[in-house]
Amino acid sequence: MKHSAFSKIIGIILLSFIVLLFTQSTSDPSLNDGSYYQLDLSDNSTYSVDCYDELSDEKWVVKNSCCTLTTSIINMPGEAGVDPDMDVPFNATISGSGNLEDPDKVVIEYSIGSDWVQVAEIIGTEIPTGHTSSGFRAENIPAGADIQFRIIFCTNQNSEKITLISKNEHGHGIEDETLMIGTPFFAGSNVAYKPGNLPVTLVTFYGLVENNKINLFWETMAEINNSHFELERSTDGENFKTVTIVQGSGNSNNKISYNATDYEPLKGTSYYRLKQVDYDGKFAYSNLIAVSTVTSESSCNLVVKPNPCIGKCFVYLEDCAEQNGNKMTFSMYDALGNVVNTQTELVEEGKSMFAIDVNSSMKSGVYIVRGRSGNKNIENKAVITN
Repeated sequence: MKHSAFSKIIGIILLSFIVLLFTQSTSDPSLNDGSYYQLDLSDNSTYSVDCYDELSDEKWVVKNSCCTLTTSIINMPGEAGVDPDMDVPFNATISGSGNLEDPDKVVIEYSIGSDWVQVAEIIGTEIPTGHTSSGFRAENIPAGADIQFRIIFCTNQNSEKITLISKNEHGHGIEDETLMIGTPFFAGSNVAYKPGNLPVTLVTFYGLVENNKINLFWETMAEINNSHFELERSTDGENFKTVTIVQGSGNSNNKISYNATDYEPLKGTSYYRLKQVDYDGKFAYSNLIAVSTVTSESSCNLVVKPNPCIGKCFVYLEDCAEQNGNKMTFSMYDALGNVVNTQTELVEEGKSMFAIDVNSSMKSGVYIVRGRSGNKNIENKAVITN
């Protein structure tokens, strides 16, 4: 994550299975997108413990006692009342030893005021033996909130230990990253929060030709201060004119679907984009998508079976006798207009067929399959389910 994402963040969140770490440093080279932070227990200025059997730069150990480690107050990124709630991904490495049983436990809690909310409770034999790293999310944390975390380790015998690992070297001086936090996500999604980026997270945008008109569809995962969308069209991908305006949803954490129709589409290939406009007049553009209308009258059809496509499906070209002997290039486009599959097939007896294997790299969603031969363009949509 970029350092601007944590310019307001201080302190350390320590959890057993759950550990969070924010810092204020603006010179830390690790403050880049997607990077994680490794917790350093040697800095005791941002956390406190009420008891412990051992606390060092590498680990915190509790035995025959109930000890609590509490973080300082941490200011979450984002702007309260503007940015949606966030989930914070984190993981930690702990180990338990001895005859851990029901009275022994790990409790993780957080507070955004005077009350503490339990995140998790791990009892007795559920506490892993051996260093085990697990990942979780702290969910629905308000943007801009002042939050504090605490972790409670309890054992009832001197022979029983619960250990929180901060640093761990395994040969060649290589240090494992055992306690980490990643970029917060918009609550309930996999869309990463980035301060200053587009206020609307667009997850799909595509167009379909139906009955001499072009229907455009798009979905958002999160919206902030979103007034409206302006659907724009171009013949060359550079000079655009507005087709229609669609009202936005203001602020939202949920997936929202939109659609608009170009009732008088251009012949051949048109390029479309969305201009997203905030209430304050700021705007941003989406990626371009290309949609081609059929340029010659024909009963030629492109069919995808089965549709939705699970594992494997087939693309059929039917009733296309005028293309006999010609090779037709079939391209498959994702919702952002990227080509994910291309094949060239010979048309014989007005027909052609090929298979699409749905591999792990193809995300679930709506794809466009387009066939082209000379001036001939036909297309249909394929719904991929992984």
